[in-house]
Amino acid sequence: TGFAVMAIVSIFQFRSQGKPLPTRRNNHFLWMTPAVLCCVVGTFAAYKHHGDKNIPHFYSLHSWIGIAAVANMCLMYLGGIPAFLLELPPLKLRQKFGPIHGIIGLMTVLLGLISILLGVMEKLSFYKGSPKSCSEGTVECLKANAFACLTALLLILVVVFWILNPSRLPTNKKKDTKKENQTGITLEKKKSE
Repeated sequence: TGFAVMAIVSIFQFRSQGKPLPTRRNNHFLWMTPAVLCCVVGTFAAYKHHGDKNIPHFYSLHSWIGIAAVANMCLMYLGGIPAFLLELPPLKLRQKFGPIHGIIGLMTVLLGLISILLGVMEKLSFYKGSPKSCSEGTVECLKANAFACLTALLLILVVVFWILNPSRLPTNKKKDTKKENQTGITLEKKKSE
């Protein structure tokens, strides 16, 4: 859950309006750091637990999607530091890859949320080995289902926020000399006279 909450807050921090780009970029980085740490620590904990209990590794859809999300998260984080936080590549290259970084980042967070939902379903299927035990309304099953519903709600909110974000919608301001693209990088408009 730490990953989900921090990654979503990180997206909202970057996409929020009214803050200068350096502030949004730093906030995004500050929230993504613990999100990535949660992913890596959680993956190692699951791997160790499976080894200790002699459970096969990477046998379920939950684990495959989870590994894809963790790998993407780490690659996006490590690539984002020099590219966007330190601004090492030229501006044109950052402008070109900024939207790609955003889309892949969104897909990574969605994959992570889907993996969480699959993990809850997998855990419930192992609960006392019988679906009947969950149909009796045990506290553990109710908690797991509530958590899964909350995760699904977060997934929906991320998608809706991304689609309805004001920075993605066209503006009526024709006299602005500067325009901010989806990456938050300011572009100069040519004045047409």
